[in-house]
Amino acid sequence: MDYTLERYPKIAKIKNFILHEDISISKSDGDITKHDHLVAMNLKIKNEQYTVFVDDEYEDLKKKDSVLNFILVFRSLAMIDDSSDFLEWCTQNSINPNSTKSLAYYKNICSKIEEIKLLFKNNTVDYFISDLDFQLNSGAIQLLRK
Repeated sequence: MDYTLERYPKIAKIKNFILHEDISISKSDGDITKHDHLVAMNLKIKNEQYTVFVDDEYEDLKKKDSVLNFILVFRSLAMIDDSSDFLEWCTQNSINPNSTKSLAYYKNICSKIEEIKLLFKNNTVDYFISDLDFQLNSGAIQLLRK
């Protein structure tokens, strides 16, 4: 029995979701690996590919952990989906709103989010960890960052 998964069922949920939806996430090695302070990630869901820029403030990508990568990518998607517009998203992420590159990315990913939301039973992007746990490094996220 895996006591870690028993103690942190959110980790098990993420792992099951990744397997069920055939999700793979990797750091982009292409030309657009950085954008402002964001890092480009390749998100593959079944046969669809997306580029998602994530804020790796806590250097979680260094762990090379599929669950942490999932949380970062889907947290970024949720933030975009929750933003009311481009300017709000820029403000939340300290991004220059005059950047045409940022606007192009925002428009492109917004056009893809609706199809991504269909993966979730309530049609809302979920990363299964609370923002409070993420920011305070507590609960399951603390275990993942060890």
